[in-house]
Amino acid sequence: MTTIATHSDDSYNFETISEFIFSLKCGGEIEFIWNGKAYSITREYSKFNISEGYYIKDGKNLNAESHEEVKDIYGFTADTPEELLNYCIEGEKLRNIITKAYIKARTL
Repeated sequence: MTTIATHSDDSYNFETISEFIFSLKCGGEIEFIWNGKAYSITREYSKFNISEGYYIKDGKNLNAESHEEVKDIYGFTADTPEELLNYCIEGEKLRNIITKAYIKARTL
């Protein structure tokens, strides 16, 4: 059984890149906030996908945190967590963001 935990503090934030990689390799899925936007990292079989977290309202895809329209709902798919760390969000690599981002939810 998978447990998805949510919280109101920073207790689920990643302290190191190694902790993030380990979480993904163990099947973890992550929702995080960066610069006022929601993002999610999910598994697609043996691959890893990152995209903006969104909901649909009036036929539009809106970011779950900023409520701005999401242009690309598909995001980026990587073969490894290490490759995923090179994905850029607003010009910054995920490897430079993930230990600073607010982790809203992650599977345990």
